[in-house]
Amino acid sequence: MILSRTYADAPAPLITRTPEEIEAAFHGRDLLSPGLVDVACWRTARHRTPGPLRVLGGVARL
Repeated sequence: MILSRTYADAPAPLITRTPEEIEAAFHGRDLLSPGLVDVACWRTARHRTPGPLRVLGGVARL
């Protein structure tokens, strides 16, 4: 992966995770709407097409 090589020597390395690994980080808490989604589509007034790099985000109640 090109990004992994680019970030290999960075002070904050790139760590890629699957959607399942990201959901597991919520430790069974209920994800609030809209759930785990591409941040390019996160509650925008206008629809955006996700770019070539998929960045997922989510919010859960503690």
